[in-house]
Amino acid sequence: MKLITLRCPACGAELRKEETKSALTCEFCGSKCLAQTMQQSRETPSPQYAADLGGVPTNAQAPGIAVKPPPDGEGESKLTTVMRKGTPRKKSKWRSVLETILTMVIAVCVVLFLRLFVFEIAVVDGTSMQPTLQPSERVLVMKWRQKVGIANKRGEIVVTRFPNDPGYFIKRVIALEGDRVRITGGVTYVNDQPNEMGSGYTPQNMDEMTVPEGHVWVMGDNRGVSKDSHSLSVGPIPCELLLGRADVLVYPLNRIHFLTHVKDTISEEP
Repeated sequence: MKLITLRCPACGAELRKEETKSALTCEFCGSKCLAQTMQQSRETPSPQYAADLGGVPTNAQAPGIAVKPPPDGEGESKLTTVMRKGTPRKKSKWRSVLETILTMVIAVCVVLFLRLFVFEIAVVDGTSMQPTLQPSERVLVMKWRQKVGIANKRGEIVVTRFPNDPGYFIKRVIALEGDRVRITGGVTYVNDQPNEMGSGYTPQNMDEMTVPEGHVWVMGDNRGVSKDSHSLSVGPIPCELLLGRADVLVYPLNRIHFLTHVKDTISEEP
């Protein structure tokens, strides 16, 4: 008589029965095991599995059910152990909450690090940088350049603070330390050469002055309305007040592009 091997869906015990039988009752837990064939074979269960179940014989050859029930209490504990091994452990509620909080803290720390040391989005306010930048546009400011001490160049668009002014302003660097700057007839001269990085005329003249060490001279592209280094309340800007270089216009989306930093055409002072 051909035997088939079944596994009880309730307790996991492995049983053998005649192929002609349609159902049987588990000798361990008493539940009805439907005739779902797990493995058709004339071989007996593996010794290791039989030992785990607490005494299922490995040499049963007689037809019918060939199961030796374990002693009272022993089989139940071993079967429970087998079932627990195959059941994934559920995370506790508090563990899930702590993991969520930890993930949020890490995300906030990453964002703060990027904003403090790497880059920041700045909003253009006013018309002093027209036609290069328009009001309400957003630019990506690379702060890391100032953090690592990369020297500024003439023609770069920067975001900076002014002395005695807590706000931030976006301007263009037109002169570096040691350069001579003057305004004559509405035209800005750097080292006696007319500066063509902006548009329009500066309304007032200014006697020549030399940019101090560790400072830069900044002006808006729209010279006629810009408050910048030529204003008496501003003057040369200490380099430590520079936030960073504006490299990319990121909003509005239809105007996304890298900002052009005007090529330096001013000769260095001897």
